[in-house]
Amino acid sequence: MSSMKFRRSCSSCNATFFASDRRAQYCPKCQRKKPEPRVEPVREMARPMPIGGARRPERSERVFTSAPRPMAKPQKKAPAKEAAPRRTARPPKANELTDELRKKIETSYLSLKDSIDSFKKLHAQISQELWVKTQVVADVLTRFRRQLRSKEHCTLSAPERQAVIARYLEFVRTLTRPTEGRRSAIAKELHLPDQEVVLAVREWSNEIMNTLDRMQLFAIEKEYWRMVENGGHRFAELPELIAAHLGFASADQVARWLDQLHDESKLSTATDSVAAEKVESLIKHYHEYLQEPKPPEKSLHTTLAKLVELLPSQVHQVLCEYRCRRRPK
Repeated sequence: MSSMKFRRSCSSCNATFFASDRRAQYCPKCQRKKPEPRVEPVREMARPMPIGGARRPERSERVFTSAPRPMAKPQKKAPAKEAAPRRTARPPKANELTDELRKKIETSYLSLKDSIDSFKKLHAQISQELWVKTQVVADVLTRFRRQLRSKEHCTLSAPERQAVIARYLEFVRTLTRPTEGRRSAIAKELHLPDQEVVLAVREWSNEIMNTLDRMQLFAIEKEYWRMVENGGHRFAELPELIAAHLGFASADQVARWLDQLHDESKLSTATDSVAAEKVESLIKHYHEYLQEPKPPEKSLHTTLAKLVELLPSQVHQVLCEYRCRRRPK
């Protein structure tokens, strides 16, 4: 029995032909013109027999031959980096003062004092250069500056000194503080060297104020507040009234001490503000202090700072601002 034929149309020449394969695409004429596809040889690799002798029914894997891959060149290893030397810990700053270290601190101060305008910065730089604690530097320089000041003396004539002190007392009695400072203003006004004016005022202040002890200064402060509370007096009149009432101090001494109690120029802008409740408590303790027969063993600022849990600098600022608010005109 002959096989069945299917009528097809050639995909190349569009001729009609009959073929036994219903999916044939080309007529016999076009089929002969087409080159036969090249089949690459394959190699079948035999799988190893599994243990036990029985071969598993798996599909065979064909490996097509191809050009061998070039061998990768071995990479050269980078030379090992040398380990960085370990840093040795620096010893702590020196805390014990020796004669040699004191001389080094004093020498550094003399070489740096004209180039640095802040004692705090100066102390920090010397501390870093000599590797000594800042507090040690500060203690040494405080004593050293006192020694230097004790060796300095004013060379102005007696009339020039009197003119300097008279002008300085005018500033003190009115609590006037020029922007450039009292001593610089006086030196400019009287055409005198700044340092000579500084020495003249310092020697005068030490001469009149060192004769008063702490108990007498406390008595002046108490009498001042008694007159403030009573009222009826101008501030410029108070030094003479207080001096006449107490009898142991001159009007200049009283004026100088009141000027120090109202010295706002020494307040630090970096001091933290104080809560209103603590300000009220501090003022209350301050008035209690004024009622005592004698001042406390420690300084006023240190004593009140412990009572209200503040820093002495904060106590100083609050009390100075309070005195300035209550000061008579």
